[in-house]
Amino acid sequence: MPGTEHEAIAELLARRPELLTRLTDTPLPSAARVEPVDSALSPPLELRADKVFIARDQGGRALAAIVCEVQRRRDEDKRYTWPAYTTAVRVRERCDAVLFVIALSTSVEAWASAPIDVGGGNHFSPVVLGPTRVPKITEPAAGVPWELGVLSAIVHARSPEAVDIAVAALELAREQAKIADQALYCDLISSKLSPRARRALRERLRTTMNYEPQSAIFRHWKRVGVKEGLEKGLGRGLERGRQEGR
Repeated sequence: MPGTEHEAIAELLARRPELLTRLTDTPLPSAARVEPVDSALSPPLELRADKVFIARDQGGRALAAIVCEVQRRRDEDKRYTWPAYTTAVRVRERCDAVLFVIALSTSVEAWASAPIDVGGGNHFSPVVLGPTRVPKITEPAAGVPWELGVLSAIVHARSPEAVDIAVAALELAREQAKIADQALYCDLISSKLSPRARRALRERLRTTMNYEPQSAIFRHWKRVGVKEGLEKGLGRGLERGRQEGR
């Protein structure tokens, strides 16, 4: 089970790596399978990416390496390590490599998209997935994978449609994902929302969705909602009784 936000988002992409090419129009070879491999990229330094995949043909030969990095904020060190990630995995696997950066805000997306000068007139450019490239999934439409809905909710957590996107993601996850995954990504989505949006999501889940909470925070919300409902009902009953008594 992923232990951090980076691991959770990287694991989301590990479940459906084809989303990377679907959202970025980045050409990758048509492989028989795409599998995760060791993300430690050691030489010449100890380097570790968030997630690394290898696309292989029917015979097991590596066709392309896919490196994924989740970025919440600007980090100038990444402009040195990102080119090294792709070089190291390219040497290890003897195939082409591409780096995808999942940016969690428009400012980080713009920063990560700037080409990196590696010297000698050479530049390195990662493929960046952020709010401008990840669609806003506001309805749980047929054919939309739950992983894309969750990614949309995380990336667009501060947009005006954040609550609608979160509800759609939870609906998709409830229909398609395992119980443990529902709990993990419900909590991750709620953690990215503003306090106001989180309260609005709680109210939507309580009043308009027949949603059975799977995680601690949503079970707490349900208990709070039930308590508030009982208190309001009791208050109305007492007031009605006093009026009838008078």
